[in-house]
Amino acid sequence: MKKAIGYLKAMAKRILPRAFFREREKRRDELFFMQEVFPKIPEARGLEAEYEEKSQEILKVYRKVELCTIFANRIGEIIVSLGHQQEFPPKEGELAIFFPVGWIPREGGAQCEYLYEDRYIANTYLYQKVAAMLPLVTRENAGFWKYFIQHYKHRTYVSHRFDHQNLLAMQKQIIKEKEFHRQFLYFEPGEMEKGDGNLKEMGILGDYVCFFARQGRYLKEHLGINPNDLEVTRDSHIENFSLMSERLWRRGIQSVRMGYLVEGLFEAPGGVDYANLYRSEFMDFYVLSKARFLISGPSAMTHMANLFDKPLVMVNMPVITFNADSLNYCDRKQDIFLPKKMYDTHRKRYLTFQEIFAIERQEDSRYKIAEYYDTHGIVLEENTPEEIADAAEEMLARLDGTFSYTSEDEMRQKRFSELLAWATQGRDCFVVDLPVGREFLRQNEWLLEECPVL
Repeated sequence: MKKAIGYLKAMAKRILPRAFFREREKRRDELFFMQEVFPKIPEARGLEAEYEEKSQEILKVYRKVELCTIFANRIGEIIVSLGHQQEFPPKEGELAIFFPVGWIPREGGAQCEYLYEDRYIANTYLYQKVAAMLPLVTRENAGFWKYFIQHYKHRTYVSHRFDHQNLLAMQKQIIKEKEFHRQFLYFEPGEMEKGDGNLKEMGILGDYVCFFARQGRYLKEHLGINPNDLEVTRDSHIENFSLMSERLWRRGIQSVRMGYLVEGLFEAPGGVDYANLYRSEFMDFYVLSKARFLISGPSAMTHMANLFDKPLVMVNMPVITFNADSLNYCDRKQDIFLPKKMYDTHRKRYLTFQEIFAIERQEDSRYKIAEYYDTHGIVLEENTPEEIADAAEEMLARLDGTFSYTSEDEMRQKRFSELLAWATQGRDCFVVDLPVGREFLRQNEWLLEECPVL
């Protein structure tokens, strides 16, 4: 009897906290809809009969409706959610619908809010395209879903399946299994006609590549976020892409500068400053769709290129193995990358890959890694104009079928892969598992050296 009582007490200690947190989470979800969602949606006056008929049609087909969120004020989050929804469908007999939310700066700190106003949507064109592919709550159908949830609470439940941490877990699984679609977005004939006309007006008449230099102005002015020192590790200066544009132009290939709310003008032979002179929400995607490839640091722009299966030259990578943030669906069969170099101001020398990976293994999170560099006097150096230009020419050669490695090049890539395997051993993390730019490794072979770790 005493054993039985002890067993029941032990079970209660394990079960009750779970039940408590589940109930607290349920109340929080209900408050979110009552305080954030429903007040922003107009009441269904005169539409009740229409909404009820539509509700009955849904209830005949689905036993439950899963209420999910999609972070719509960041382009990368929209694209990732779109891909994950296709790879991770709802339970059998359930319908998943997606409410747009975002972290909006307010007094006292940013808070998660329902995005009923278009001005908070990262890209309304993309949002509309996604709405045609996902059961997405939009301004046009929000009234119906408000009616449905209020009248059929017992047939709905809030899911956290697409919250940030769960998105990251899904993304890791997809990348590891390499089971992801390489194209999500397609254009209607009328859109293609419009897009081709706009390209001509921009003076883009032949082959071109797109490039993107991530900067902090978008975060400040569009999202109201003041980038901290940890965010700027992904940034780069636009002038470092001028040599790349000049070299490609000698081959008759233009370079189109992408972005929104960018800093500085871009003037270089063969360069088109689309971001400053021609930018529109629709052309953000159409321009990328017609490019031969994209050159960019880690940003949402790489996710946009994934929508059209565009090869990537990923430059200025501040970390190679990390957690706490996402990674685009890079593919070593077609993509390459360049890391930033890390200069130790105390030791008066650059860190090798082995030393860099030791830090990444120790700190794990991208943010903690950046903080370690900041507190230990390690300066991250952007890729040089020559390094970026060399990588762009390598990608052209790869696409044209004229690229090759020497036996020494193959040994360098093998050595990097061995170091990368050590860096990820025993870790569940994102990995930039791509070939390093050939010329970059030739010029910086010392990065591959064995040395005592920090």
